[in-house]
Amino acid sequence: NTSLATVLPLVALLAVPLSATGAFVVVAMASASTLAILTNQLHKWAHDRESAPVVVWMQARGLILGGTHHQVHHTFPHESHYCITTGWLNAPLSALGMWSKLERAIAFAFGVRAHRD
Repeated sequence: NTSLATVLPLVALLAVPLSATGAFVVVAMASASTLAILTNQLHKWAHDRESAPVVVWMQARGLILGGTHHQVHHTFPHESHYCITTGWLNAPLSALGMWSKLERAIAFAFGVRAHRD
């Protein structure tokens, strides 16, 4: 259902003139929308109890996000595993402390206190 959010921007692209800049905008937005839809589907499959054999095969090989890997994100203290397409970047971003740094930056930007230091 969240993929429906890409419909209006894609329809709006029909009004963009296809100059060099316009073509770039159309390709960039169409690509971003396609990737958003793909990410939503892969995330949905990570939550499904039963999936098609090809999906299970890809999840087992780490090609797409698997349920066991993604479940860490839904487990207290909910501080890691935010990558919901393949999960490949979860380990390096966690090792860099990316999520806590991003949380502090967002808290600072909005004038609120982060829940942890």
